[in-house]
Amino acid sequence: MKAKIKAAVKFLLIYAAIPAAVAILPLLVSAAGWPFIGNTYGKAYEPFELFGFFAALALVAGVVLKIRSRREKTWKSLAPVVLFLVISFYFLTLITEYSHKLGDYMCYEAAAGAVLAGENPYSGTNYIYPPLTAEALAALYKGIRFGSNLLGFARDQQNYWEDVFYLYQCLQYFLIVISYLLCVRLARNLGLQPEIASALVAVLFVLNNPLVRTLRHNQTNLLVLCAILGSVLLLPKHPSASGLSLALGIHFKLYPSLLLPYWAALRKIKPLLWTLFWSSCILAVETKFFRDFSFWRNFLDFFKSFPKGIFFRDNSFYSLFLNSFDLLVRRLLRINWSQETLSTAVNIAVWAVNTGLLVWFLLRFLKRRGEKAGLNPYALYASLFDAVALMLLLSPRVWEHHYVLALPLVIYAAAVGGARTPWRIGLAAFLMFALPTFDVFPLSYHRLAGLLILVCSTGPRAVRRGAFEKN
Repeated sequence: MKAKIKAAVKFLLIYAAIPAAVAILPLLVSAAGWPFIGNTYGKAYEPFELFGFFAALALVAGVVLKIRSRREKTWKSLAPVVLFLVISFYFLTLITEYSHKLGDYMCYEAAAGAVLAGENPYSGTNYIYPPLTAEALAALYKGIRFGSNLLGFARDQQNYWEDVFYLYQCLQYFLIVISYLLCVRLARNLGLQPEIASALVAVLFVLNNPLVRTLRHNQTNLLVLCAILGSVLLLPKHPSASGLSLALGIHFKLYPSLLLPYWAALRKIKPLLWTLFWSSCILAVETKFFRDFSFWRNFLDFFKSFPKGIFFRDNSFYSLFLNSFDLLVRRLLRINWSQETLSTAVNIAVWAVNTGLLVWFLLRFLKRRGEKAGLNPYALYASLFDAVALMLLLSPRVWEHHYVLALPLVIYAAAVGGARTPWRIGLAAFLMFALPTFDVFPLSYHRLAGLLILVCSTGPRAVRRGAFEKN
């Protein structure tokens, strides 16, 4: 019991208390107006620079303590620690130098303002996600306003919203660090050595255009990535925590709900029930104990006409067929299709592809189960990351930043098939992560091509013949 309490205290200190202090201290120091505190980009940006200062102190102190606690100080044992420090400082620089509100975040803020006013968060805001993100930002706004008044730092409304954005960006940084650690843990669970796992994940994080675009556009993909990774890694020993992680991910975006059919098929009943329980708890808080479903009704009304992709950079099948039919049939062949005919043709093509994808992935799953691959612990990862691939393949809109969710897929593919098909997996990773964003038909669909290559490299045979089988 004492060991569990000690572990719990250590966990809360590392993953809650210290990050909270690092994020909040800059706001307090900046508000104090001490004469020995300056700034580069003006008073409004000062908290971001101070966040860099306090985060750097915490990182250096933590790494020094970690190195000192190591009995062996060989390059192999120290490589994961050094790579963690490099990645942490690399993204700390990006956060402290380039934190500015762009269009996507302004949609979140507008929706949060509507929540505070008791209005429809989907009316005129371009907000397209479940209510939780807007509700969380609204709650954060109220918390900052209350804390500022309590400490005697009362200011106007716009200042509070700037503080909300600052704390949101701090959360983005911590989510990067956590997702990096979770990806390394995934690679380790799949049989890679610590130094190899850390090096692989570090390269994937640095050469990652979707991750940079996620930060640039203040997107919420990292929340979903951490929720998915947390649910998968916690599932074997901590079904309650696994269910909580997945429930949060589903309430931020609907993507992670595709994991539920896999859990049901794999008879992971406990985490499935815990997910439903925690989802109900979150819904109870959102709806004032099931008395006010107005925001969810607004979301469901909006979801009926969910916007679909039209840009080349949108790597959805809907965008691919729409632009292919438009450019090749209407413009190149000069066939005068009406907009209604074009839309019908696109919908039929997307329906056919989606049906084919579902059949293909069902056969992949049955093939693993039929060959008793379910007895292999790594088959769990194979089936769950098929679900992650389906999230990207079935979605009607897949922007480049959504491909942050493909990080676990590349790690899994490298672990199970890296020795057999390194060039194929490397090409897939290059197409999805390394290439910058551009709108050139049809080359902008390189991320979709990379994902399909990766899925073909992680079939049932990979589970049988993967490098981990010798472990």
